[in-house]
Amino acid sequence: PALVFPGPNGTVDTLSVRALQELSARVANGLRDIGMNTGDAVAVVMPMTVESVAIYLGIVLAGCVVVSISDSFAAEQIRKRCAATDVKLVFTQDVVSRSGKRIPLYARFLEAPAPRVVVVESESGGEMNALRPDDVRWTEFLPAENVFAPVMLGPDRPSNYLFSSGTTGEPKVIPWSHTTPIKCA
Repeated sequence: PALVFPGPNGTVDTLSVRALQELSARVANGLRDIGMNTGDAVAVVMPMTVESVAIYLGIVLAGCVVVSISDSFAAEQIRKRCAATDVKLVFTQDVVSRSGKRIPLYARFLEAPAPRVVVVESESGGEMNALRPDDVRWTEFLPAENVFAPVMLGPDRPSNYLFSSGTTGEPKVIPWSHTTPIKCA
């Protein structure tokens, strides 16, 4: 197993290494299909799900840069972070369930100007009736091709943009290179 996660009705599910590799490759192929280029910034504004892990890995496979934005941020905070990193595409979820409440996550992109969005439907059933004209559903974004040759980049190239909290002013971009995870380990 590559991932172990809560399933329906309190069960525990797993996703194999192979299945995660294939889903990540589909994401990378989808990014290329819609015109993302090496070095383009792609935001992930989602809770930690199987899809968000595959999206993160697919972005890196495609040679793009992951922009990690908390799904708890308000629309204006998301907009600031997208603008600071010149985000070309955003992955988000339709709604998030927290403490028994349904929080409309995609709606935050309707409130503020944002780049094109790929919307993952939540397991609890979403609210995806009306997407903006350029936005696309996850199921329509994913191509069938599940093999992708990773884009090779230098170790100093950015792989992820994180942000400071912004408590002392505007949030600051914190770039991670491809060696940062190795240094952390």
